[in-house]
Amino acid sequence: MEIVLILTTKSGGCTTKKDPLPGPGSDTRMKYGHKDIRRTTANARERHRMHNLNAALDNLRSRLPVDTANGGHHHKLSKIETLRAACNYITILTETLQTGQPLSLTILQRRLCEGLSHSTANLIAKTLKVETEGL
Repeated sequence: MEIVLILTTKSGGCTTKKDPLPGPGSDTRMKYGHKDIRRTTANARERHRMHNLNAALDNLRSRLPVDTANGGHHHKLSKIETLRAACNYITILTETLQTGQPLSLTILQRRLCEGLSHSTANLIAKTLKVETEGL
């Protein structure tokens, strides 16, 4: 006996590959099916993990002072920009609570934009209605 695998090429064509089927007493016969099942369940776990991560990042984005609706075009912050902006925002809020001193919009915008791209800094400035000169 032999196993015939049908493989699909990138161009859409098909090829076949024949593998001899192991004899009785060998557990390799079971590995063909188990390997596919393990890969499928691992892929499902990874999709679920990424779905949860993306949902958490969307939740975090919604709490940042950034209006991503730009003239009808929605610009979603990248994962790294979201995390950097969140870290900056948490630091600013913590310092504000500790000192009891509110920040001006200009200082808030500058501190919030530390380490972020110019496009994200411009989105933040537009949200806070601060002039973007000198960024």
